[in-house]
Amino acid sequence: MNIKRAVQFRKHIKLSHQWQRLRYCRACGSYTVLPEEPCSGCGSQSFVTLQEYAATLNKRLFYTEALVLAAFLGVAALAARDFLELGIALLGAAVVIALYVVLKKHFRTSEEIFRLQKITERHMPSIREGLLKDALSAGEDMKNDRHKEAYEKLREVGSLLTIEHIKNLKIMCLNQLIIRKDMELELETLLPAAYNKEFITYLYEVSKVNKSLIRQSVLDYLLTHRLRIEQLPFGKELMSNAAVASLRMRPYIERFYPVILDYMDSLPKERFLRLCKLVNGATSGPLARLQQACREAAKVRYGFDPDVQAIWQEG
Repeated sequence: MNIKRAVQFRKHIKLSHQWQRLRYCRACGSYTVLPEEPCSGCGSQSFVTLQEYAATLNKRLFYTEALVLAAFLGVAALAARDFLELGIALLGAAVVIALYVVLKKHFRTSEEIFRLQKITERHMPSIREGLLKDALSAGEDMKNDRHKEAYEKLREVGSLLTIEHIKNLKIMCLNQLIIRKDMELELETLLPAAYNKEFITYLYEVSKVNKSLIRQSVLDYLLTHRLRIEQLPFGKELMSNAAVASLRMRPYIERFYPVILDYMDSLPKERFLRLCKLVNGATSGPLARLQQACREAAKVRYGFDPDVQAIWQEG
């Protein structure tokens, strides 16, 4: 029997663009997304971010363009036959240089984006190879029972490589750990394309500690595989927890109402009261059907409860 471990994950830095996680090795030209790890290709630590690498290339381009411009201006100055033509040439040179600097500043952001696109297009095979090496490094950690370290690596890889295999490896690691509310957990990013018992086991643990992670896509997954899930030892408890989670928003309730109807008796009083308030006054559709079911359940469970009776009086 495997003993689950209590761990604390390293903070996962939020970035505006996932490609910002890439690090480029100046020594051998390989890529990685693993922070504080030596290069898998050459063992060095001479990494720069993709933005820094793009900035270096842009700086080289700037110097090249400046030399070419200076050469043309020098030729123009040498071709001058008197001081008047020399003055005109120097004035023209000043105007051209000023215009060049202004245009460089104006298009700086666009130029950086263009350079980054070119780098990623040209280096895509190297980037893909680096991500796969990072995943293999995580696989070695898993073999050596270092599931926390493996998951942290796979989390970085999965930010760019969103394939089923990486998702499955992350789920396998998470199922070896004790899931707590204070952990930085993910759920929607792990949704598999098909029924996956390992994912459902993890989802069950999450549903017990952090129901806020259960959103529309997860509810849809539960609806799609409901029959198979309910056959699991913890399946009905999972569906009940999901029913509670769906009460946060009306769209969730409308989508998940068949499960809410079947698991209404398992709702805690405070969640049942919230459901009653949300469906009170509905005249058609799923909410109206839920309203009728809530009225009937209220009579049986809370027939003389003033809090429940007050809701229907307000309606």
